Amino acid sequence: MAVISKPAFVLAVAALALPVSATAQTEVYYQHDHGTEVSGKAADKFFAKYSGELDAGDACFAAYQIRGMALDQRARPGVSDPDDQEWDSRLEVRQLTLNCMAGNWEWVLGKQQVTWGQGDYFRVLDVVNPLDGRENVLAYIDDFEEGRLPLTMMNATRMLDNGDIQLLLIPEVKAPRLPAVDSEFDLFAGSPVRPNWDKPDSYTAQTMSAALRYRFVAAEDWDLGLYSYYGWDGEPILLSDDEGRPELSQRRKKLAGVSVATPIAGWIVRGDLAYMPGSYVRNQKGEADQADKSSALIGFDYSYSAFTTNIQFARHWLPEKGNVDGARSDQMSFTVSQNFRADRLTLMNNTLSDSESGRTGYLNKLNLIYRLTQEVSVDTGVVQYFGHKRSQFGQFSDNSRLYFKISAQF
Repeated sequence: MAVISKPAFVLAVAALALPVSATAQTEVYYQHDHGTEVSGKAADKFFAKYSGELDAGDACFAAYQIRGMALDQRARPGVSDPDDQEWDSRLEVRQLTLNCMAGNWEWVLGKQQVTWGQGDYFRVLDVVNPLDGRENVLAYIDDFEEGRLPLTMMNATRMLDNGDIQLLLIPEVKAPRLPAVDSEFDLFAGSPVRPNWDKPDSYTAQTMSAALRYRFVAAEDWDLGLYSYYGWDGEPILLSDDEGRPELSQRRKKLAGVSVATPIAGWIVRGDLAYMPGSYVRNQKGEADQADKSSALIGFDYSYSAFTTNIQFARHWLPEKGNVDGARSDQMSFTVSQNFRADRLTLMNNTLSDSESGRTGYLNKLNLIYRLTQEVSVDTGVVQYFGHKRSQFGQFSDNSRLYFKISAQF
């Protein structure tokens, strides 16, 4: 990881704003978070994203996106001194692709993201790109694109009269990005031994991933998709290496799935279903084992005038088998938003919950967005973690915070 200083980051942001293409766009924002359960600065975030397109012939164009982000987080309360700050800064290429049309084929070659399925926050079918976990889910609760890690791949889509077929060949392998050491969302904060990574190498024939999706419309209003994936699991399992030290192991993943979306009585109903045979899990002995996992999601969207709401529910099953303990986990999201003053003012609330083995945790984000101009907006609100102390969200109750954010796009 390349680490840059704050002055260098500011210079990088300025460089990103230089116009080099008529289709370029820059987004810049600064966000300050202030702790509520544990008072004081929780985080500072400096963000700049520069994207655009360049002509590359009659049937092709090049697309690019560069993102600079500096994240200054406090150490995890209760484990380290919360006055300590963990600094993580990166300047990275988020997209660099050659996009071409050839007859009924669309080719997208290079570093990119691929979105699968109908889920908003819960990854039932959206398994192609791993996630950036440095801020828990705060990085992508408003924009999931910011939470995915792009991969270099060949993305070929054949257009059909009633849908399309998409083929992905992915030579690059990435592990999910973990929080900075001892930062507020670091699950290993305070541990004297950090886990090692057991991750396959990229760009070899043995580690290649492949995926196929067939999407079509049935009976006019039913948007259906069939999916298959053979690649790498974005959720590593925690094991021990030969010397007894903790090790995060990234293993192969197989998936077959179905998605559906259709309007019913003024609502949009969406759903995903996935079956993952031979998934690698940690068994009772702390060793890698295999079991067949499955997941399902259903969601409902409704909008009326300036009001919108969305509800999604996901369930994940792991059957008991040999030394593998059976498990079931549930996730739910509920979002409401209302626009005022000719859509210049938005009041929004997002609630996420996660429940497993009787332990339920919640994340609630209430925010108010005011658009000063078409290009500049101000966003403020409160983020609350609560619930069982051993749940996915409840364990971070000390990280509840107030935040203020100012954004500009030009």
